[in-house]
Amino acid sequence: NEVIPDGVTTGVNAWTKVAVMPANNVYYEDDFMTTSGTGIVYDGNWETVFDEGQEKGDGNTETPNNGIHGGWENTDLADDTEYSDGSAHKIEGSSDQMATASFTFTGTGVDVYTRTNNATLTVIAQLRSTEDNGESVAKTLMVNNQSVSGDYYQIPTLTFTGLKHGTYTVTIRVTGITGTYYLDGIRVYNPIQGGDVDNAYGNEANAVFQGVREILLDETNAPSDGQLEGPVFIDKIPGQDGHETNAIGTYEDYGPKNEVYLAPGQSIAFKLDGFEEGTAYIGLKAPEGHATVQMTNANAKTEEMPIDHSTDLYYKVVPNSEGQIVITNAGEGLLSITKLRTTGAT
Repeated sequence: NEVIPDGVTTGVNAWTKVAVMPANNVYYEDDFMTTSGTGIVYDGNWETVFDEGQEKGDGNTETPNNGIHGGWENTDLADDTEYSDGSAHKIEGSSDQMATASFTFTGTGVDVYTRTNNATLTVIAQLRSTEDNGESVAKTLMVNNQSVSGDYYQIPTLTFTGLKHGTYTVTIRVTGITGTYYLDGIRVYNPIQGGDVDNAYGNEANAVFQGVREILLDETNAPSDGQLEGPVFIDKIPGQDGHETNAIGTYEDYGPKNEVYLAPGQSIAFKLDGFEEGTAYIGLKAPEGHATVQMTNANAKTEEMPIDHSTDLYYKVVPNSEGQIVITNAGEGLLSITKLRTTGAT
């Protein structure tokens, strides 16, 4: 053993107890599996697919959060323009009508990300509680994953939100004979709560996740005449060739169900109350791989930045001088806004 300057002898083991806690939202890849054998379980003829021209995924490893909160930098998720981490699981409708994918999570909600185009299938998803959460929970969703206006990656078409914190199992089954369904990843919200968690999270404690689409359609925010002040992008209006509308009813029926899309030149604005001590992050991504956004940055100055990823990542935003957050699609590609995550604000 060698004596170092402070008199402590090297070569002696020292032990300490460390508590490791997950973030308030956690993303899992399509091939997630723990050493104990729990994770996403596929039953049927599923196969792994990769980005166009690739024979394997990116093989990313988790790294500390840096410039993008809740995401990765450089060669990681922040530049995944197709499948998250370069791969997804897919099932052909004609190959296995009883195919399922299932997983168990603990939290207050979950999003399931998929690829959508004009040949993607409808799925039936069932959520059930796996322990006594103080209520009996059984929810079923049927989701049509088809899009006619383009081929989009990492779209959260399936979501269960507003749940009481607890443990739940989700089972997804494909329907239809012709077409494909892709499972690219899942995001779990608020996996742990209470006690030491609030102290450890600091100003991230008690984060609230709100779908921006839900804010847009909230009857307390929407104009009484049923018309939005400006147009929003939708996939298809029946009997028309256009891809935008300002009619709230049309948007609710035929627009994206868990995101707000901005076509080039379009903007969305909202105001936060009681924000003096709060923080706000907005989920942004480019369904076609590349977009440009303009919004106020951490210094409350308007900044234009590229969004070169299909993965849903969070960016910090602050209100402008009028107390508003304004987000503009300043590029040529489609821009997706998913959730507003706030602490200390409404």
